[in-house]
Amino acid sequence: MAHSIGNSKDIYVGTNKGKIGADNVINISGRTGSQPNTGNSCNTGGGNGFNSASTASGKTGNARGEKAVNIGNTSNMTVGDNAGDIGAKNTCNVSGGDGVKISIGNMGNMVVGDNAGGIGVGNNCNVNTGGKGAEINIGNATNAGIGFNAGGFGAGNNVNIN
Repeated sequence: MAHSIGNSKDIYVGTNKGKIGADNVINISGRTGSQPNTGNSCNTGGGNGFNSASTASGKTGNARGEKAVNIGNTSNMTVGDNAGDIGAKNTCNVSGGDGVKISIGNMGNMVVGDNAGGIGVGNNCNVNTGGKGAEINIGNATNAGIGFNAGGFGAGNNVNIN
């Protein structure tokens, strides 16, 4: 089962003051169950003006499962100036996470004007009672172009495996 929450793809936003793929929480225990897919934005247009609302953020998911967890990731995104959080402050708690693949707060093919917000920062991942063979990617950026940066970028992320 794959679990996805707060992910954005093919998104264009004017000036962002809100949150994109941020402040999500997912708790997973066990190895079987349903597949939640909440708070995702796909092919979203913004254009001009301000995005002061939350986009794909503030969602909470509680699930049971294994295999993959994707939370607060963005790809193919263009944002004007950014003062909000993007792919930031997400939390994933997995119990019985042998072989789980977790991707949190990662950015691919992203262009941002001037940045004063947090991008891929403050994410937390906790894997308990297992974790053998777990693969965790958190706060990474691929092909990201940012103008002037005064905010955090890929910083302050935590991973705990017990």
